[in-house]
Amino acid sequence: MRKKAMSPLFSTIILIGFAIALGGVVMSWGKGGYTPEKEVIGCEQTSLSLIGYGENKGICDKEGKLFFTIQNNGEADLDGIKIAVLGREDIYSDIISKEMSSADVVKLEISHPDIGKIEKVIFTPVFIYLDKERLCPKNGFSIENVGEC
Repeated sequence: MRKKAMSPLFSTIILIGFAIALGGVVMSWGKGGYTPEKEVIGCEQTSLSLIGYGENKGICDKEGKLFFTIQNNGEADLDGIKIAVLGREDIYSDIISKEMSSADVVKLEISHPDIGKIEKVIFTPVFIYLDKERLCPKNGFSIENVGEC
């Protein structure tokens, strides 16, 4: 009964090597399937509001410039604000590139051409997500009866 067999030391080394190789394969599969999620920013996290104080309603017009105080009261940081000024004779629209963190209050101004008496001003939040500019018109607001400064 002299059969040749594998020595216990040699078989142990082979089993350890097999376990290491199998563990490496499983870990590489796990890394390939897992990507950490980036925070998804959507329009539902944005919001703007006009801040009025004292006798100031928060917005006024003087010599072709619109002055206003606005707050980012959403959860997301904004990269700007789109403003549409509707006058009796024409409409003027522009984007102000101004970074606003959540809860920031800023005083801004925008020059506009002569479009007649201002009937309405529409504010729209703007943010950049995945290198693409996004506008959120449903989370903006509008104001009428803009007075003189």
